[in-house]
Amino acid sequence: MIPGPDKEALILFGGLPQLAPRGSLDLKSLDNERGNRTAVRNIVLVTLDCVRPDHLGCYGYRGVETPHLDQLAACGLLFEEAVTHGPNTWVAHGALFTGCYPPVNGLRSPHDRLSPQVVTMAEWFSAHGWTTAAFPGTSLVGRGHGFHRGFDLFDDKWLEAMETSGGKVLWRRNWKQALAKAFEWMEESREPFLVWLHYIDTHHLPILDLPEYYRSRFSPRWQYYDGKVSRADTECVGEIKRFLEDKGFSERTVLAIFADHGEELGEDGRPLHDGELKEDVVRVPLIMVAPGTWAWGGKRLCHPVGLVDVFPTLCKLTGLEPPSGIQGLSLDEEDLLWGSRLRARILYLENWPKGFVAARTSQWKLVLRVDPCDEASVRGPKVAGLYDLRNDPGGTNDLSGSYPDVVEWLRAECMRWFTMSPSGGSWEEGMESVKEALEALGYI
Repeated sequence: MIPGPDKEALILFGGLPQLAPRGSLDLKSLDNERGNRTAVRNIVLVTLDCVRPDHLGCYGYRGVETPHLDQLAACGLLFEEAVTHGPNTWVAHGALFTGCYPPVNGLRSPHDRLSPQVVTMAEWFSAHGWTTAAFPGTSLVGRGHGFHRGFDLFDDKWLEAMETSGGKVLWRRNWKQALAKAFEWMEESREPFLVWLHYIDTHHLPILDLPEYYRSRFSPRWQYYDGKVSRADTECVGEIKRFLEDKGFSERTVLAIFADHGEELGEDGRPLHDGELKEDVVRVPLIMVAPGTWAWGGKRLCHPVGLVDVFPTLCKLTGLEPPSGIQGLSLDEEDLLWGSRLRARILYLENWPKGFVAARTSQWKLVLRVDPCDEASVRGPKVAGLYDLRNDPGGTNDLSGSYPDVVEWLRAECMRWFTMSPSGGSWEEGMESVKEALEALGYI
């Protein structure tokens, strides 16, 4: 297991991780190695929980007010076909922070934790001289799952004094308090820094606290889903954007905004996502904005990428080599502008506890139904559906009977990943609180 960032750091030597005293890393030398290609030093990551791309203005939807996201997309890079690797918060963030698919990083269910054999984004950047902080919005991405690894500050003290209302625990933090702490931390911290902020108030919540402005302007359907998205644009994205500009950080900071997963907005009025791997759930928004020569000027990338690509791509933007052995691609300038390597990409998705796994390309998505406890099922998984996403973007028309060769091709790719043994291990301490959080947020 990688030592804590306050003790030792990792450097690359001959392609293998080697230990070195943290103080031996020379950031000036590192900058010289990067050359003048990039002005990026700081990284700000923002999760908008449960937000669908087709409910944002910059993706063509007119039922919301998202001027700040729209402006960022107009000067940055928007990913049209970004996907998550799991339809739940912990699995999605596990893939994001390790650059590895769930079977490799070990975090496949709410009872798992990240494998000590994988390097996290915070560990990697901390080892190379970045100051790091995280402001998680829920206990479902907490210390028990291993998300604290590598963060100098993992701000979860709010869990010790959780608010209650009507006898129900609010398994989310107060956003304005979290934002104020994050701003204070960035102002006081040594650069370069990496900070993650997790906005949870777009999730389906047991208790909805939505200002009258958003209640009056948007439909109450799906617990005021469009109103909550519009509020997130103002109170989350807008405030972060303004802070970075006012403090001069935007001139040397890459800002990445994404969702952990989407949402099924059914006719019954209740939003859901922890089920089948439907397009409404697996497609996510992803917008990156960077300064200097990495400024993309409103480009849109129409080829498939996954949350596993964020970590190695941030390495590319800041001049670092990513850890070896990860599944994410380190997207270079040609990829980000033209998608040259992405056309033949196969991405892996899963909802392991529910028995769904999928392989997704630029054209096809195959969904399989597997019982993880049944060896016969693993050897011969049932086909839940094959979808031609070019002609059926919503993935509603099953073509598995018409394209058996495609089914067998993608089945083999899918099961190659699925059958890898999870190596993260399970944990018991704090599981009762996690169970209560799962119930409060609608997972069980």
